[in-house]
Amino acid sequence: LNLESILSKQWYQRRVRAVLEGGNKAVINQYIVDTLQASIVGLQSLLVHYIANPTPEPFNLSSVPITTAPAEVTPSAKTDEVEARKVPLKTRQEELTEQLAQIPEFGRLGPLFKSSPAPIELSEAETEYYIQCTVHTYPRHMVLQFDMTNTLTDQQLENVKVEVEGECYNVVGHIACPVLQYQKPGTAYTLLELPDDPSEVPCTFSCTLKFLVKDCDPNTGEADPIGYDDEYVLEDLSIGLNCLVQRVFKTNFAASWEEAGEENQTEETYQLSNVKSLQGAVDQLTSFYGMQPCERSDRVGEDKTSHILLLAGQFKGGIECLIKTKMIFDGSVNMKVWARGPIPEINDLLVSSI
Repeated sequence: LNLESILSKQWYQRRVRAVLEGGNKAVINQYIVDTLQASIVGLQSLLVHYIANPTPEPFNLSSVPITTAPAEVTPSAKTDEVEARKVPLKTRQEELTEQLAQIPEFGRLGPLFKSSPAPIELSEAETEYYIQCTVHTYPRHMVLQFDMTNTLTDQQLENVKVEVEGECYNVVGHIACPVLQYQKPGTAYTLLELPDDPSEVPCTFSCTLKFLVKDCDPNTGEADPIGYDDEYVLEDLSIGLNCLVQRVFKTNFAASWEEAGEENQTEETYQLSNVKSLQGAVDQLTSFYGMQPCERSDRVGEDKTSHILLLAGQFKGGIECLIKTKMIFDGSVNMKVWARGPIPEINDLLVSSI
């Protein structure tokens, strides 16, 4: 099966014509107005796996990871522009997907749904051991990727791993970093089983770096043959609801909102007493949900006392979710939140988790 033939212009034109002739507004809005937002790398990987391991069920497009940003290539002065356009630029998500796919222990986890948009610092760069964590969400598991740097010239660490403790999570296993030398980066992984109840996913983990330490000569880097066990307490790691939601671009939010229907809606009212501006509330909510702001609603005009924020996303499992918030500022932020989507329990979770 050739991916290029699947996505060829002729095939695409036939599908567009069939969708338009069908007259289904929901399908037209989803597949033509908002277009396909699937990761090409993820789509290709899942198609190859589906063909190699055929099943009675049809291929499920909702299992394909969403691309985090449109792929663009900026040609340099020495690069032929036509040739540059032929080479897609991989997103950070697609690069991480390929890296994780090379690890045999993660091959059975299914498609990668989402990785945290930026590493989370668990220690400061000036400390003995600089640790950052990237959170990867799979259908039933979560992988914590710990990128580590040893800043001590007189120590070499071996069998380095991070042990975590958090409610409602089961630790499945660890992949330790074999050796962590001075200023040479290393990576360790911790595999967790996700709770069955999505409301139990938000959690704060205590994290402890554990390792065998060997003293070494700072000049030669030669380590002693005998070491001793040691550990180092890291900052807590907070996991939020946003690890279960992918951003989705909506060119016509109003059409998608109407299509979702008022019968599939949950609402709640809040007062954000610790937020001192509408823009601050918009920024916090956008980060909290991990959803895509629509129609430039993430920007609040100067001196405005009211604002409407529109967010679109896809919940884990391919479930579309939409959020509309109306905010009023009178010294604190008062806000009403509406969530629409096909699963009432997810709507309830979205509006009740603030």
